[in-house]
Amino acid sequence: MLQINNFSVGIKEKIIVDSLTLEIGDGEVVGLVGESGSGKSMTALGIMGLLPHTAEVMSGEILLDSRNLLAKSAQEMRNLRGRDISMIFQEPMTSLNPTMKVGKQLMEVFAVHSEKYLKDEAQNKVLEVLKSVGLNDSRRVFDSYPHELSGGMRQRAMIAMAMLLRPKLLIADEPTTALDVTVQKQILDMLIELKEREGGQKMSILFITHDLELARHFCDRIAVMKDGAIVEQGEAARVMDEPSHEYTKRLIEAVPGRRTGRRHHADDSIAGSGRDAKRDKVLSVSGLSAYYKNKRKGVLTDRRL
Repeated sequence: MLQINNFSVGIKEKIIVDSLTLEIGDGEVVGLVGESGSGKSMTALGIMGLLPHTAEVMSGEILLDSRNLLAKSAQEMRNLRGRDISMIFQEPMTSLNPTMKVGKQLMEVFAVHSEKYLKDEAQNKVLEVLKSVGLNDSRRVFDSYPHELSGGMRQRAMIAMAMLLRPKLLIADEPTTALDVTVQKQILDMLIELKEREGGQKMSILFITHDLELARHFCDRIAVMKDGAIVEQGEAARVMDEPSHEYTKRLIEAVPGRRTGRRHHADDSIAGSGRDAKRDKVLSVSGLSAYYKNKRKGVLTDRRL
């Protein structure tokens, strides 16, 4: 599926990605983990052909089904993006056009790739994909601007856009960082469900994160990056339970609750501590109701807090 060989990227005299070699098989989920600035996102941008103008590819090749992406022209990469490889960015509010309704932005994907659908047919396909990512009120989402949606809904809309043409490889760059822990789990569960494609084919995922526990539970294999280079990679359970590189050991040791053997769960964040519950109230809410314009069904009804 994807084979990266000796890939190096520099900006001016600084090496950002250093002789990176990584393989992702059909239907495999590979986690690329490391601290901020380790080169994870630059690697993803290199695969997508979206490196900044100041960056220079110094060596290597990136093979997608034996096709070297680094040898493709800008137009050829535009044709591949969305159709063969697609990317979910960390913050959908900066990736979605704030002046365009969500539906129109998804419809543009068909236009860019010269998909010959009638307007109604294309619209129905977009509504279908929105529903497939858990946006059951797909018509309202279709007709909404990004700022009218919650963070979780915007991220789902971004995933719908990435999945519209059923790519072979999906790159997810910190897709849940800006979301609360309960929505994080929903998004990741949904990605696993979407990974199984029609006809028995499987989509591959490159999952970029700094959260090792997320990578452990979501990925088949993990590759650990430090200073632009992969220092360790292997099966997710092996890397987490029996790390061989000192840097990996330090990363795992820094995971909250790891030293005590207690892992962090969504329920812990929601429940809070007993001491917090006994503090004096600073905010009290009662009888709060909210409705969308022209909708009878309320999103909040007589809530108390």
